[in-house]
Amino acid sequence: MRAALLFGLAVASAAAAQTGAGRVGATFDRYCTGCHSERQQQAGLVLENADLAAVGARANTWEKVAAKLRARAMPPVGRPR
Repeated sequence: MRAALLFGLAVASAAAAQTGAGRVGATFDRYCTGCHSERQQQAGLVLENADLAAVGARANTWEKVAAKLRARAMPPVGRPR
């Protein structure tokens, strides 16, 4: 029974993580990928189809993204925020 409980918790945790990643992905789709897409690549940055489950693989890039968001430099003035 303990194994079943642990398995259930693991599945619930994975589902919660996917839901969170889905919300973040939807936010990036709405506010970021219009300019930071494969086609436009503003500032040489592509966030379209970014692997949000593996941000550590591109930690330097995500640190820069976070800094721009904290400074409210992105999305730029005049764009939906």
